[in-house]
Amino acid sequence: MGTDAFFNIVATALAVFVVTSFGAFLRKKGRLTDQADASLMWLVINVLLPALIINSVLRNPALDELENIFVPPLLGFGSVLIGLGLGLLFYNRIGLSEEKQKRSFLLSNSLNNYGFLPIPLILTLYDRETLGVLFMHNVGVEMAIWTVGIMIITAKVAIKDRLKRLVNAPLCAVTSCLILTYSDLDVYIPEFFFRTVHMLGQSAIPLALLLVGSLMYDSVNHFQPRDGFKLIGSSLAIRLLLFPLIYIGLLWLLPLSLELKRVMLVQSAQPAAMLPIVLAKQYDSSPQVAFLVILCTSIGSMLTMPLWIHFGSQLLP
Repeated sequence: MGTDAFFNIVATALAVFVVTSFGAFLRKKGRLTDQADASLMWLVINVLLPALIINSVLRNPALDELENIFVPPLLGFGSVLIGLGLGLLFYNRIGLSEEKQKRSFLLSNSLNNYGFLPIPLILTLYDRETLGVLFMHNVGVEMAIWTVGIMIITAKVAIKDRLKRLVNAPLCAVTSCLILTYSDLDVYIPEFFFRTVHMLGQSAIPLALLLVGSLMYDSVNHFQPRDGFKLIGSSLAIRLLLFPLIYIGLLWLLPLSLELKRVMLVQSAQPAAMLPIVLAKQYDSSPQVAFLVILCTSIGSMLTMPLWIHFGSQLLP
């Protein structure tokens, strides 16, 4: 990876963080109100993101290989378990006394940013084929979130409710695309359909980033600097040092497709996911801790992400 590609990573990451910051600015000015959050989030998750998935997965030649269908979800699920294991190493060393704060710390450090940041990075650095494999990888992450993740954040959610969460629009979009592809029914889909989902899909990430920024702004109001240097240091070590080392080590050791290795490389360098803020708020945990983990790792990743991707790219075939 040359100098131009290195600065492409920096520019793409910076653009993502600027859009997110603009969402916070709109919330501060009252232009993106909390009354709109639920409907806009529903639109992103149930319409725009599935459209982006369909546009990336359907007729994707990389998914003609069975390896790129079955292996990525396993690695996605495993990435959450790796993050959880690393979080447990620091569980009693982060200076938090309340159990719900510790649970938020665990969940936040178990999940990296598996969608909103990797998607534009992969589109900039690689190709549509790699993006399709990313969505297969994210199937495993989603399964881990609504099983292991919910177990971490609370013990009060019934198993049937967790299973209901697994049946969501993005997963249905991936499944439908695979069925259409392997039954050869995709050849009957008219061209205007692909143009429609392409247009809708282009809106998914910008709108999602604006919403994330607004949610982060809400958490800033409750942030106290004394909330924990140990927590910040532990989160930086987990997400920006230890996890990248392990995940890049795996892509180097395992005999995987080039597209999947690219996905793992980009995923390895990501900061903490932003979803735990929503989950912590929904399940009466500690969104403030989740926000602090996200904030410090997002800022830190501005420096470490280009370095990890640049380093890991030397290991790709």
